[in-house]
Amino acid sequence: MKKTSLVLSCAIILVFSSLVLGGGGKPKPKPKPKPKPPVSQNVNELNLLSYNIGLAHGYVPYAEERLPTLASELKKSDADILCLQEVWKQEDMATIKNALKNKYPYSISAPIKQHYRKTGWFSGPACRVRDLFGDNKFVSCILTTCSGKSGEEKSRCINNDCRPALESLVKANRNCAESLMASVGENEVKAILKLTNPFKMAARFSYDGAVGTMIFSKFPFKKNGYIDMANKATLTNRGALYASVSVNGKEHFVGCTHLTANLIVSAPYANDPPYTKGDIKFENGWENENYFQMGKMLDEFKKMAGGKPTYLMGDFNCSIKDMAHGIYADFEPSCKMVLNRGYSDPYADQNPQCTFCHNNTLLEDSSEDEMLLDHIYLKNVSQLGAVTSSIKYTDTYSISAEGKTFNSHLSDHYGVQVKVPLR
Repeated sequence: MKKTSLVLSCAIILVFSSLVLGGGGKPKPKPKPKPKPPVSQNVNELNLLSYNIGLAHGYVPYAEERLPTLASELKKSDADILCLQEVWKQEDMATIKNALKNKYPYSISAPIKQHYRKTGWFSGPACRVRDLFGDNKFVSCILTTCSGKSGEEKSRCINNDCRPALESLVKANRNCAESLMASVGENEVKAILKLTNPFKMAARFSYDGAVGTMIFSKFPFKKNGYIDMANKATLTNRGALYASVSVNGKEHFVGCTHLTANLIVSAPYANDPPYTKGDIKFENGWENENYFQMGKMLDEFKKMAGGKPTYLMGDFNCSIKDMAHGIYADFEPSCKMVLNRGYSDPYADQNPQCTFCHNNTLLEDSSEDEMLLDHIYLKNVSQLGAVTSSIKYTDTYSISAEGKTFNSHLSDHYGVQVKVPLR
């Protein structure tokens, strides 16, 4: 129904109700809408927080049990603008949004949209039974070799003992392999039934196609939107949120993203990499994809932000080697690209520590290097030398799971906070 028709219909109903119930008097005037909060003025600094909160059900331990404490602690944040990553499930998004709505009345989240390799009501099954079961087949390997194991022990078994079978599946039936790996967090039996159902399209992405990013702000948005990078993403949907806010009469541009991770330890790359030629020799397809996404995002943000103060936040899944601080490299070309485009990384420059660390209780059994994957990049900031930064959420909290109570970190990442003087 058109807006004008809807307004006219409502007006007729109001007049009719007044005549019948109120003896023909004039209808009561509509209440005036509450004015929006004024654009903030006299703000001395802009306080920014980026935090990958690790709500990857079925992948990062105790996601459900950590959520209430996460929401409670985020409510205590003194940041003006938050960029959150790995909020994969719609119900988790709703929980966090409800918890923060009074303190952060303005928020946006990345869309949830599944993508498929094949379309149509009868696309054929993503996997045939013989793709998964039989000698040297992936599911049969899990059922036989990894039977009786659980948790990290089972994960190691799958990654080590069954990896050759998964790599063979990628070569034999890439659609099947991709949909199989995208089933992370799902019930195993239901996942296999879905994969072998000829009436179910082959899903490309985990968590129903969620991107998992959210921006929360104390300031109203002047504009906001989303850059879709699903066509150059593997296993997990990727993209970038953006918004601009007016502070002290000046517009500031904010980006929030979570780019492709280096999953080579747990998942072979099952896609065509964006770059097939060029000077950079990528470590693997995951790095190739991450580099493409970084360039795409920076190009788009340059058009939108222009010369405005710009803050790019998120888990970029890239880390520049800094052995003086115990930080290892991962996808270095991507991080260096941002710096080459004129951005600064205050936290990395100011006595940093890893944000993906072995001292995190959720990573105690991890064999991955310690890295600084989480960044808040700044550009067109006038008082760059006065910017301060800090690491956040390094404490443990008491949670209950599997019939026991113990101390756990809130996420497998630590957060990064940056304070930018505005005067």
